[in-house]
Amino acid sequence: MRRILAAAFYVLAHLALTAQCLISSPLWRRDNGCLQLAATHSLTYATTENKSTVVYLTDVLGLDSSTIRSLEDTTIGALKQQAEWLQLRLGLVDSELRMLVRELPQLLYMPKLGERLAFLQNRLRRDKPSLKKTVIRAPNILLLDVNSDVAPALDWLQQRLDLTDHQLNRIIKSMPTIVNLICENRDAIETKMNWLQGTLGVDNKKLGFVLCHVPTFITMSDESLEPKICWLKRRLSISEDEVLTMMRENPSLLASSIEFNLQPKLNFLDSVLGKEEAGKLIRANPVVLNCSMKRRYEPRLSDARRLGLDIDALLIRKMGMNNDKQWQTLLQKCAPGLETRGERGRNRSIDINAVEGGELA
Repeated sequence: MRRILAAAFYVLAHLALTAQCLISSPLWRRDNGCLQLAATHSLTYATTENKSTVVYLTDVLGLDSSTIRSLEDTTIGALKQQAEWLQLRLGLVDSELRMLVRELPQLLYMPKLGERLAFLQNRLRRDKPSLKKTVIRAPNILLLDVNSDVAPALDWLQQRLDLTDHQLNRIIKSMPTIVNLICENRDAIETKMNWLQGTLGVDNKKLGFVLCHVPTFITMSDESLEPKICWLKRRLSISEDEVLTMMRENPSLLASSIEFNLQPKLNFLDSVLGKEEAGKLIRANPVVLNCSMKRRYEPRLSDARRLGLDIDALLIRKMGMNNDKQWQTLLQKCAPGLETRGERGRNRSIDINAVEGGELA
């Protein structure tokens, strides 16, 4: 009797565990007390092929059962076909395809998707890798109609800012979501552009130049610019007009963080050149504030000191503006035959003004 009870208990436990596994599976759900396949109604009498498609949708694309049920008006076999086509069309890896489909499941049954991708690729002159990046960064652009939404938005932006095709492509490449923003509220974008023009004192074409460098500024709050202008005025002891001139020449300042970008670089330049010389360098070449501390200024200052070079404003500018090859060429000219960044050039003082090899424009 004990053996019979133990066997019965084992069978019941096994059945309970099996049921629990089925319930927790993304392919199954409880409906009126019965376990059913959590796919579309067309799978009520599912074939082996359809079951494998559901596995593909859940395991490869990462769709959950509720998402699959939301697609009940589609043919289940067409979903896999569309996903495989999209993956091939954009050159997506599985993880990228999964991310796109989970964010925008409409892609699996969207009409004219090929037409929309072809338009974007041709109008923006994208190769497949570049088109893939645009779609991954702003998949909602594919929800817009080509003729009534995307084309008019691109035409308006190009005409409003007097952009060349290259400039338009550059803005969309950096910030593809601007197309959706224009379609959703063109008046708000127009208002922001008017405000920027009034604040910076620029015409349409110059504003286009600014947004080519910092397209995200179109989404920043109006309050983000005024504190930066005031801080630069005080920190560099210059007028507001001089600050605005710097921003027009170097639009990246508009998006630079005071705490994490501008302040550390100004402190560095002050410590190396002195406050007065650093201020002169920045006013003459505001682009030096764009250069990386970790990748350029700090290691190259160490190079220059190891070789005993005179550290002046011109050398600092070269530290920031030269690429790696140009910088190494400059060091070789300062210390001919130098094999390492070490002993041969130590304590050697060289007038860097005599070395002009490879300076960036």
